Amino acid sequence: MIVAVANTKGGVGKTTLAVQLSLARALAGRDVWLIDGDRQGTAMAAIAARSEAEKQPGIACAQYADGPQIRAQVQQQLGKWDDIIIDVGGRDSTALRAALILADTLLVPFAPRSYDVWALDDMAELVDDARSVRDGLRAFAVMNQADPGPLSTDNLDAIAAVTEVPQFIYLPTPLRRRKAFSNAGGAGLSVTELSPRIVMAIHKKTKVAETKEAAVAAFVTGAPDGQSVAVETVAPYEKGLPKGNKRQISITIAPELLRKVDERADAMGTGRSAFISMALYKALKE
Repeated sequence: MIVAVANTKGGVGKTTLAVQLSLARALAGRDVWLIDGDRQGTAMAAIAARSEAEKQPGIACAQYADGPQIRAQVQQQLGKWDDIIIDVGGRDSTALRAALILADTLLVPFAPRSYDVWALDDMAELVDDARSVRDGLRAFAVMNQADPGPLSTDNLDAIAAVTEVPQFIYLPTPLRRRKAFSNAGGAGLSVTELSPRIVMAIHKKTKVAETKEAAVAAFVTGAPDGQSVAVETVAPYEKGLPKGNKRQISITIAPELLRKVDERADAMGTGRSAFISMALYKALKE
């Protein structure tokens, strides 16, 4: 599979995402080739740091900042790799356009900021251009550097705006602003290769989020357990729920589902957080 990680807007975490994706695939046993299509060479530097530390598995990485170079090299080595990840710089360039022609999948990271969301219109035009000369390009938008707050208005507004851009499918897997990502990337490491404590926290949060999302979806819509849902909410238990230690958590809920949550909460004369807490308690108790 060829995956392009691209955006005409700089500073949205393209290289961090490309490096982390490459490392995750390599750790899963795949033969991965990471192409650094940015003249700054940040991805190359990260992989060089990994190589110097003799960390396994190793990652093949090459830098081609021009479109013709990327196109020629990928076509020449296409059958040698399980996955090719292309990281292209934050501007409209020949490298970016070549990546869109070659890729099976496009990942467009964006931050929950107005300028970043507006830039998706530029990427949408490039996606249309690529699709006019080729078939099969899947384009996904993923929120990167998401605010950590459980009810971040910026996150919610950005997701609502992105879902209105028809060229992209919004991935309901926002990546939070975490120091672990920058620390890992600078050392050429996957975030899962950091300390055992961090790895345990990642797995724990993933498991909790998946359980809560499925419970809310089933309670509100009658959807089957395990259905993927997607944006933000959930707060502590409130009146009518078991006493004891209370801990605030954050999950992702799709905009459509969130609207239904608010409708149910209004009908019951309660708030969003209280309703979700009650929904979770009822769903998990049954």
